[in-house]
Amino acid sequence: MKFFRYAPLIEGAIYFYVKRKLNKTNILKKLEPQIIIVDVDGTIIDSFIVYDILVKFYGKEKADAIEKEFNERLKRGSSVEEEIIFGIEKLYSDGIDRKHLKEILDEYEANGKIRKELVSALQELKKEGKIILIITKGIEDIAKMIAEKYGFDAGFGSKIDERGKVVEVIGTRRRNVNGVRVITKIDKAKEFCESKGIKFDRKKVCILSDDIYDLKDMKRASRCILTISDNPVHFQRLAMKLKLYDESITNDLKKDRILKIIKGC
Repeated sequence: MKFFRYAPLIEGAIYFYVKRKLNKTNILKKLEPQIIIVDVDGTIIDSFIVYDILVKFYGKEKADAIEKEFNERLKRGSSVEEEIIFGIEKLYSDGIDRKHLKEILDEYEANGKIRKELVSALQELKKEGKIILIITKGIEDIAKMIAEKYGFDAGFGSKIDERGKVVEVIGTRRRNVNGVRVITKIDKAKEFCESKGIKFDRKKVCILSDDIYDLKDMKRASRCILTISDNPVHFQRLAMKLKLYDESITNDLKKDRILKIIKGC
């Protein structure tokens, strides 16, 4: 059973290994990305928002217990999407609102958890006419706040209605989970482009993420950049060890180098 659970990661490692080798030749035609999809947790923010909210709401001991239970449910066969739905609805039923999310983002700004060099690089790409989309599996309001704050095109995430019920999840594949629509990051980007009359070409999509749960989207994009934390957690270490990326970005890189990596220069 363990083999089948890790098979997609092994397949992904082989895929990116071959792709990196081919990128060193002229076999693969390189197109500069025009649509940049950026993850939130562990990517534009060097932290994990839901965990930090749990700590803020319940204290570290309970937050750790909730995180442990989340991981155990995944091991028992629960899907990522089911856990996202359960977790977000639990937070909203306990009283979280936009004000609390803004407080968390303000704290990140104050304590250096926002990747400023990456933000600056993305803003430069936006000036060049690139489409910058902040897309997270987490709470949509967070993605929207980040997009608005830094002048990006849009922010998307798992969406709730006025009752605090999840009505759409950013997930690993298109499907329906307990009546909730699930859509991938790339498909969400395509929807956005089509709504604006912009031609969507997957060969011109770059995705930035730290998340092995984005693996399918990472393989579908023309370019995948892994963001590496100074203190990586288990699934980040796994992505680094298996080299599930075309290139990677660390916290010490400056704007100009990040721009070259995203563009594939």
